[in-house]
Amino acid sequence: MTSSIRYARTSGLTDREIRKILNMDLDQLDLSALQQFPKQLLHLIQTISQKNSIRFSGFHVTQFMKISDFGIAGYVLMSCRNMAQLQEKYQYYHRLIGNVTRLTVGIEGKDVIFSWKAIKDLPAEIERIVMDYLVASITIHSYELTGKKLQIKKATFSWPAPEDISEYL
Repeated sequence: MTSSIRYARTSGLTDREIRKILNMDLDQLDLSALQQFPKQLLHLIQTISQKNSIRFSGFHVTQFMKISDFGIAGYVLMSCRNMAQLQEKYQYYHRLIGNVTRLTVGIEGKDVIFSWKAIKDLPAEIERIVMDYLVASITIHSYELTGKKLQIKKATFSWPAPEDISEYL
């Protein structure tokens, strides 16, 4: 959520406007707020999209993401020595930092398979944004934490591909 707030601010929304949309104190937001306030978050996203004349996606928010947004889990992830340890810890702490998706991680040969499944009933638009955000965040954080660019070989989603897939490439 804090990366969404940073993105909203750079999109020209004031803290007062953001507070009015979300109807909550911005300093107390965390990832668990998504479950409790999906309609407010969707309204914020729609406001940003209208203000900037863009289709908002979870990828936009990742530009403003910081590992410290994940609190103690972020610091644990920063202590990982390799990708295997990172994926193990990420899977464990995912349950603590987000309560709207379930993560499973598997290994197939040299490939790591991350699979997120929505476990809360969210509006379809929010679910898409969350899934985009999760895919982008694992690539960004794996690079930030290991110094190696994660090569995504394949990404599948439970909805049809958008007309413009350039964000995914």
